[in-house]
Formats: sequence, C-alpha cells, structure tokens
Amino acid sequence: MWKTLLVEDEKHSLSYLRNIISWEEEGFVIVGECKNGLSALEFIKEHQPDLIVCDIMMPEMDGITLLKTVRNAGYESRFIMLTCVNEFEYAQQAIEHGASGYILKLSLEREKMQSILKKMNKELQQMRKLTMIEKLLPEIKNNSTDHNYTDHPEINKIMSYIYRNYKEQITLKEMSAYINMNQSYVSELFSKKTGHSLISFVQRVRIEKSISYLSETDLPISHISEACGFITVNYYIRIFKRMMGITPSEFRKSTIIPFRSNN
Repeated sequence: MWKTLLVEDEKHSLSYLRNIISWEEEGFVIVGECKNGLSALEFIKEHQPDLIVCDIMMPEMDGITLLKTVRNAGYESRFIMLTCVNEFEYAQQAIEHGASGYILKLSLEREKMQSILKKMNKELQQMRKLTMIEKLLPEIKNNSTDHNYTDHPEINKIMSYIYRNYKEQITLKEMSAYINMNQSYVSELFSKKTGHSLISFVQRVRIEKSISYLSETDLPISHISEACGFITVNYYIRIFKRMMGITPSEFRKSTIIPFRSNN
C-alpha cells in the first residue's frame, strides 16, 4: 500500500476526496489529513508519505510553497495538486516544481480518480525501482578494464576479472589461484576491502548486468538468467528478489506513465 496524505482546508472537499473511491482497493492507504501547508509539512517530515494530494490555495502555507519546501528538503513524495478553474497558472507552476499532475476540483469524479491513481501507482513503482538501482549501482562499477577499485592491487585484479567474466562460474578457489594467494586470506581480505564476500559480489555484478537486459530488451527471464551466469532461472529470481525486493518480472513491468488532468 502506498501511504497517502490528503491536504485540503475545505471540510466538504476533504470529505469528498476521502470518500470518492475505495483508496485501498487502488493500492493506497490514507495515513493522514491536514488542513494547511504548515501542518502538512510537519506530517511529511515525520511520516514521509508516498503520495500527497494537495489543494493549491490554503491558509498559512499554500500548496505551491509546500511542494517547493518538500522538494528543497529532499523528500521524494509524489504530489497531485487540486485546483479551481481560475488557478490554472498556479497549477502550471506546480508542474514546473515537480508535481506529477493536477486535477480540477469541479471535474473530479470516481472514474477519473481511479485512472489517476493507477498511473500514480506505476510512477511510484518506477520510483521504487530506481531507488533500488541507485542503492545497488554505486558499488558496481560497470567497467571491463583494470581500475583501482580498492587500495589493494590484488583485490582490484579479482574485481576486474569478475567484471569481465561474470558469465562464467567464478569461485574463491579459482580467484585465489588467479592471484596466487591463500584462499582463507583472499576471502578475508576481499570482504574487508569491498564489504562483500566474493560470491556476494559476483551475484551483485550479475544482477546489475541483468538489470540492463530487463530494461533494454524483451529477452525472456530464462535467457537473461543464463546470459548473466546464473545456474538456474529460479536461483536468479531468488537472488534478484533478495537484493531488489521484487522479482525480475515485477521490475520489468514498472514504467512511468505521466498524466495531466485539466478538464
């Protein structure tokens, strides 16, 4: 469930927004309601909701100021702005500052809200996917030539070998022989210098390579698994989900579909 905050100063509009659909059936759960931007800002800092449905014109702090403040503070919550016909210029400003879209209050109907939430669900899935990639990629330098990944030349040789040969079966024994060192010493040293066991590092490189296939090709999951050096597709799926939190198929289905409602 995506955590959702409703921000609306008009009591009737807030009630209508809350009851217009079954939020949980659409994959969202309302975790809070605020009547102005200041109280919403405090709620966002404490609870970090995924989606914020926010009126533009409000007392104390308007929706545009709230959006800019949240973005400047580094929060990635998605914003859908509620606007009246005569606030179109403000709605455009909201888009420029990173809102995902805006809705005219007078045209807000159940079917339209369902359509918006479906698109927001996909956008949030894409955000989650990109966040997981960002967590993985800083440790995976996609390069096939020798580099100073660490301050130890022999560990750097092993890492470069893994980047070049991730499709092959790579073992601690083989890598120890490759640099002519004791297995136990290599195991301990590799973990110390990289923060991962050798096998774990190999898996991370393979998963990173598989992400490129999933994002850029239509190859079957089984083919990607084999191309990235995994023994079986089931093992690949298990490792992928352990690292990324979702399966390769779920990862591939995540796409951004922008929207804008202005009628």
